[in-house]
Amino acid sequence: MLGMLEALPVAEGTNPTRQPGTDEVRAQVARITESPAFVHSERLCRFLRVAVQRTLDGQPDELKEYNLARDVFDRPEQFDPRVDSIVRVEARRLRSKLRSYYEKYGQQDRIMIAFAPGSYVPEFRERRPEAAAVPVQEQEQAADPNTVAVLPFLDLGSDPEQAYLCDALAEEIIHRLDECPTLKVIARTSSFSFKNRNLDIRDIGRRLGAGTVVEGSVRQAGDQLRVSVAAIDAVTGSSLWSETYDRRATDLFAVEEEIAQRIAEALRVKLAAHASPALHAGGLEAYTLYLKGTHAWNQANPVGFDRAIEIFSKATSLYPDYAPPYAALADVYLAKAMWGNSVPSAALHKGLRSALEALRLDPGLGHAYAILGVSLSRYRWDWDGADLLVNRCLQMAPRDVLAHFYRAFCLLPRGRFEEAAECLQRALELDPLSHRVNRTIGWMHYLERRYDDAAWWFQRSVELGDDSLAPHFYFVQTYLRAGRLKDALREAQQYENTPAGSMMRAVIGEAYALNGDAREARRILRELDTRAEEHYVDSFGRAILQGALQDWESALRWLERAVTERSLWASFIARDPRFDVLRNDPRFTRLLDRMNLS
Repeated sequence: MLGMLEALPVAEGTNPTRQPGTDEVRAQVARITESPAFVHSERLCRFLRVAVQRTLDGQPDELKEYNLARDVFDRPEQFDPRVDSIVRVEARRLRSKLRSYYEKYGQQDRIMIAFAPGSYVPEFRERRPEAAAVPVQEQEQAADPNTVAVLPFLDLGSDPEQAYLCDALAEEIIHRLDECPTLKVIARTSSFSFKNRNLDIRDIGRRLGAGTVVEGSVRQAGDQLRVSVAAIDAVTGSSLWSETYDRRATDLFAVEEEIAQRIAEALRVKLAAHASPALHAGGLEAYTLYLKGTHAWNQANPVGFDRAIEIFSKATSLYPDYAPPYAALADVYLAKAMWGNSVPSAALHKGLRSALEALRLDPGLGHAYAILGVSLSRYRWDWDGADLLVNRCLQMAPRDVLAHFYRAFCLLPRGRFEEAAECLQRALELDPLSHRVNRTIGWMHYLERRYDDAAWWFQRSVELGDDSLAPHFYFVQTYLRAGRLKDALREAQQYENTPAGSMMRAVIGEAYALNGDAREARRILRELDTRAEEHYVDSFGRAILQGALQDWESALRWLERAVTERSLWASFIARDPRFDVLRNDPRFTRLLDRMNLS
């Protein structure tokens, strides 16, 4: 139906006899921009609002490419649409997102907004009542009350340093509830995606597939805490249980356990009789540092990683017998090794030491086995040992999302795609809105050479609110392998002037080279050489750029260096299609032998 709407004339299921009123259209725009399809896409929301408002104001002639570039995308007066395709690219994305919105979230909406191909002027239509989809309420009634989503708690205090406490309290309640085998608890990444968003609980529950939603607030004044919490039926919106706790900050552990127990009682399930000693063994101060470090780590960017390492290291220094910060350090070091802002071999070595120390202190800390396994797979290329360790974590904690993700990360370099798909599917069930899981499913399809499927998953990550460069990094590579060279170059050029890391710069150069612009590709290669004088640059990036320039001798030298440095990207070369030309070269075969990937 929506595909016909773009073609205009009038789409099936719309009412050609009545044009919606101005207030109705504005209300529809608000509904669209507040939906999950749009809420994280600030530029597209701005594009939609400007286009709709000027049309309603009787100024459709103002919706030209130059005006939109200046007014929506902050391009300068000298903007040239022949050089910069930002408006055309974003208009295509806007049409796609509107289709996705009406297919998923706007099935009940009466007002349809669409853009005809090649036009920046929106069309408004009223949908006929009989065209409405199955009532949302009927879908909600199927929700399982024992599927629980715990939202981040609101911070009602005045001290920004206490913001970590709200997230931490919600996370620990998630961990406690997850101990109950009869509950399915939505992972943190998905439930926390609704932070600072004023959405109806019933809508949140439907999007997460949760029948019960837990929300709360925290106010701290000195050593006094006031924690208010409620468990809500996500189908009806009615309260199952609510309570307020006034406690001293030193009673934080007890508050977490009491809240989790009361939620369990409301759902008529039974929790384990005791909380994990691993989190509490270091006392309140050690636990607080661990929570602050986790808060920084969850920012998932280089600044957050460095801050997390600083805090976790302080915790291990002050409380050397407390295990969780050691395991968390190993997680952060793996991320630094992955995204090229630290020499991979050095970061992995630090991560291995941290994970081993965590297990020495607490052999029952399941997650430490998973991070130890995935680090071992890259540092020593010990794939079988990694399997044993990650599987041990899954035996101890079968609903550990990162453990399922890490196992897939160990299976993909060996081409064990069916097993990896099972792991990623399980991770997706536990954490449906995770950008990382969605992107990795796309990467798996890339390695399988299923490029259309890969692009679909990268686009899904973007639509879920992934505003990082990661999905676009993957898009460029996927389009290049699929032969969509112009699409790859357009995608790359959008991010050419952003503060991209060395790997993103490398694939931008690859796009230029494969589009025949060797001069620009070599300029980027020289830029990477200059960067390497002051900062670490992943050798794998220069290997792919040299390959794109058809200098396979240099590409092989850089690949050898990347393997020596333990580049995590190099671990995929046995399956990466860009290296097909080297498959019969004995030097490439020796590299695979070194990594136990023959």
